[in-house]
Parts: sequence; C-alpha cells; structure tokens
Amino acid sequence: MFGFPKGDIVIFDFEWTSWPGSMAFNFKRPHEHRELVQIGAVLTEAETGKVPIKKSFESMIVPRFNPRLSDYFVGLTGITQEKVDTEGVPFPHALSKFYKFCKGLTCWSVGKDDAVVLDENCKIWDINCPFFGPETFFDIRDRLIAQGILAEKYNSGNLTEIFGEPSVHPRHQGIADVLTVVDALRMLAEGKNIVPEAKK
Repeated sequence: MFGFPKGDIVIFDFEWTSWPGSMAFNFKRPHEHRELVQIGAVLTEAETGKVPIKKSFESMIVPRFNPRLSDYFVGLTGITQEKVDTEGVPFPHALSKFYKFCKGLTCWSVGKDDAVVLDENCKIWDINCPFFGPETFFDIRDRLIAQGILAEKYNSGNLTEIFGEPSVHPRHQGIADVLTVVDALRMLAEGKNIVPEAKK
C-alpha cells in the first residue's frame, strides 16, 4: 500500500539551530550552521497502513559551533537551553546511537533536507557518515504526491492538516513531529477525506 517497502522502516525528524532570517538567507550568514539539536525517530512499518510504533528514539545534541541556542530557536521549538545543557550529548555520540537504531533500514522523513543536514553535521565534527547510498533516505511526500496530494505545501509538523486535522503534538520537536507523520499516514490508510486545497 502506498509504495512503502514491506517490513520495518524508520520515520525520523531533525531539529537544527536557526536564527531570524536563516531560511531567507539559506544559512549563509557568518557563523550560521545547521547544527543538529534533536533527533526523533520511530521504528514502524507503513505498508499495511497500521503504522504501529514498535520502538522510539530521541536524543538531544549540544551544537559544536553554537552551543548557546538562539531565542528564535527556543521560541520556535520549545526546546530550552537547560534541556540541551542537561540532556545533550556531542553529535558523534547521538549519531552512533541513531545509526544503531536504524540498523540498516530505510529512513523516511518529510522533505529532503534532513539527509543533507546529517552530512553537514558529520563534516562539522570531521567524522565519516555511517549512512551511505541513495537507497537509505526517502521523502515521505513522494508517496503522498503519488496519491494525488499536494504534499509539497506541508511539513512534518502539520502533515495531518492534509486531512483537515490539526496536529495533537507540539510542533518543531523531533519525536512529536514524527508522531504527527504517523498520524497522517494512518489517516491516509483509513481513507480520510483530503481537504480541497491539498488535492491536485
């Protein structure tokens, strides 16, 4: 169903450092790096449409170049400096745990930036990225587009709005956004009506 592979997959979401205007300037201003602050992921299977959550993963990360979070980022995500200071680990440690969690499965996110940002963080920390190959990371929106949905207009935090349902989880937090994606896939499998503005 919907073109997902049979068996287990990983659905994940990243949160990374940001400042007012970062998107408009494409993170090209001095000292702006897309450093990961949080990884959220679940192990599930999506082909049957049930999308059960078998395991979950979450890690806070202390950025290397910008360990002090911007007020903009804190306001956007609700992730506090205290949470990062007390729970955060260096990126290589979080990456190692995330890689073991994924254990060779295909990894799915909403959008294509996540795989790029992961590689950027490996370069920031001068380590080899253990993930490799074009058949590792996939954009869930491609599967939705194949169903006649204008998925490009949506992100992981508001994907359920395709079906006229606001997310019941906080936006811009890794595991919460992943749960919103899971909810949206379940709605798709249940045949829930798509809002007119999301139809091709």
